[in-house]
Amino acid sequence: MKTDKGSISPFGIGLASISVATALVVYVSGMMLIAQHRLQGDSDLALLQAHQHSVQELEYAEYSLVQSQLQKYFQANNVQGLSFIDLEVEEFESRMRLCSNLTLPFSAMSLPTSIAVCAESAVASFDPRDGLRVQS
Repeated sequence: MKTDKGSISPFGIGLASISVATALVVYVSGMMLIAQHRLQGDSDLALLQAHQHSVQELEYAEYSLVQSQLQKYFQANNVQGLSFIDLEVEEFESRMRLCSNLTLPFSAMSLPTSIAVCAESAVASFDPRDGLRVQS
């Protein structure tokens, strides 16, 4: 064993490769987490404002009013890359699921550069007829 004349360079190359891969995974995971939290915040606030606007105007939520207010919110706040919006509106409840495309900065590599990030929101208001919150 004392006379072995091996090289440590394969070990160094392997360790460097594992380190780069780990850093890349941590970076992408962090970007996805931040994008998902930002989308969740936008989704919650947009649905709350849209639902509240409709309830103030008609005393109940109406699909077309909620949808138009959502579009105004997303345009005014420059929320880009929305790829899917599923909206359900009942009289005193609104639910929304939306997805956005997160573009990753890896166009030079042969990795996928777009990932879907999704969020769900729900809002319920009081029924003015009996003053009770709608149970969901």
